[in-house]
Formats: sequence, C-alpha cells, structure tokens
Amino acid sequence: MRTLIAAALLLASLAACTNMTRSEQAALSAGTVGAVGGLVLGALAGGPIIGAAVGAGAGAAYGAMREGA
Repeated sequence: MRTLIAAALLLASLAACTNMTRSEQAALSAGTVGAVGGLVLGALAGGPIIGAAVGAGAGAAYGAMREGA
C-alpha cells in the first residue's frame, strides 16, 4: 500500500512540473533525488524519515542554487 501511495505522489509531483520555471523544476528534481538518497541512507542508519527530510532540503537547496548559477 505504501508503494502505491509513493508512486501516486511521485506521478502527481511530476505532472505539476509543466507550469514551473527551470529553477523551480531543478529544485524539485534535486529535492526528490535528495529525499530518496536520504531515505536510503537514513534507513541504513536507523532514521529513514529524518534522512529523507534532510536529503530533500539539501537537494532542493542545491537544485535551486545550481540552476541559478
């Protein structure tokens, strides 16, 4: 069930990208990649939710700065 919810949220977030600027798209994409990476590393360390939150924040910040550079 969780996989189905995660897949639905991923598809909804990708569909929302059509009216975004390049900078917003970069922040969202990098945030998503960061969240997945943080989730995996957090699961290995014992705190997947915290890992996902930190990864999403770091990825979004990187994506926003990278696109603006």
